[in-house]
Amino acid sequence: MSLNTLIDKVYEKKKLYIDQKYIQRKIYWSKRLFKPFSDIVYIIGCPEFSNLGDNAIMIAEIEFLKKCGIPAKHIECITEKEFLKDYKIISKLIKKESLICGLGGGNMGNQYGSEEKIRRTMLECFPNNKMIIFPQTIFFVGENKDSDEQESIKYYNGRANLTLIAREKESYRIMQRLYPDTEILLTPDIVLSADMETFDVVPQDRKGVLFCLRNDAEKVLSDENLYKLKEHVKKSGLEYCETDMYSDCDINNDNRKDSIRRKMQEFCGAELVITDRLHGMVFAAITDTPCIVFSNYNHKVEGVYQWIKYLPYIKYVNSVEDAEKYIPELLKMCCCKFDNEPLTGSFDKILMLINQ
Repeated sequence: MSLNTLIDKVYEKKKLYIDQKYIQRKIYWSKRLFKPFSDIVYIIGCPEFSNLGDNAIMIAEIEFLKKCGIPAKHIECITEKEFLKDYKIISKLIKKESLICGLGGGNMGNQYGSEEKIRRTMLECFPNNKMIIFPQTIFFVGENKDSDEQESIKYYNGRANLTLIAREKESYRIMQRLYPDTEILLTPDIVLSADMETFDVVPQDRKGVLFCLRNDAEKVLSDENLYKLKEHVKKSGLEYCETDMYSDCDINNDNRKDSIRRKMQEFCGAELVITDRLHGMVFAAITDTPCIVFSNYNHKVEGVYQWIKYLPYIKYVNSVEDAEKYIPELLKMCCCKFDNEPLTGSFDKILMLINQ
C-alpha cells in the first residue's frame, strides 16, 4: 500500500468519525430543544465556573422570567461551553419567534474575552430573534481601548431586535455613547430582584466580622490597609474570619442553588461584612447583614451601590478610616431588613419588555 493510499484511508476514517460525532450532537440537540410549545425562552451563556455572583445572577434571572409569567418548563438554559461548541447546530434549531436572553454580570467590554465571544456569536447566530442582555457593566481598558470600542460598535449598534440593559449609570452612559441606535435600559443588578426566600436562606445567630475581599486584578485595598483594618477589628474585641465569592466545589445545575445558599448563610451568620465585591455587597443586602463596601478599580461597585444606598445597613467607603468610623454604628444596628420595593419600578421595565 502506497503512502498516499494510507493517508487517504486515515483521512476518510477521521472524516467519518467527525461526521458521526456531528450527527450524534445534532440528534442530542434536536431532542433537547424540541418542546411541544412555541414560546420558549433561551438563556445562553450560563456559567460553569465557581464564581457565586455569576451563578446567583443565573438563578435570579430564571426566577425573574418566572415572575414575568414564563413557566419553568418554557425556560431552556444553555451553558457557555455547550453554546460555543455547538452554536452552528443550536442556531438552526431555535425558532426565530423565541426570546433569547444573555446573562447579566460585569463582563461587557474588552476584559472578559470568552463572555464577549458568546454574546457576539449569539448576535451573529440569531439576527432575527428578540434578544435581551440582562443588566451588565461595560468597561473598556488598556492601550487598545479605542479600537476595542469601535469593534464592539459593529456588533451591538443598530440591532433592531436587541435590548441592552446597564446595571449602573456609568455603563448606561457608555452604552448610549457607543450604541445610539440600539435600545438601552437602566436597571439594578438582577440579583437585587430576589430575596432570601429565592435562595432558601434562613435567619441565624450572628457572630463576628466576615471579610470578603478580592485577591485578583480588580483588587484595590492594599495589604497594608487590610492589615490595619483587621487590627482595628481585633482591638474592638471582635472575632473575624475570611471568605470569598467562590464555591468550594465545581458548580452545576444540581448544586448551583445549594452552593449559593451556603454562602449566603455564611453572610447571614455575621454581625458585619466588610467587602469590595459587588455581589458580596448584594449578598449582605439580601441577607439583612450590615456591610461596609469598598470600591473596586472601575465603576461597577459604586454604581450598583447607588441603587441600594437607601438601606441604612449598607455603607460605601473610600478609605480604611471611613470604614473604621462606621463599624461601631453598624454593629449597633438591629432589625435590618432588605426591602427591594423601591427597585420594582426599574425591574418593571424588563417585565414590560419581555411581555411585549
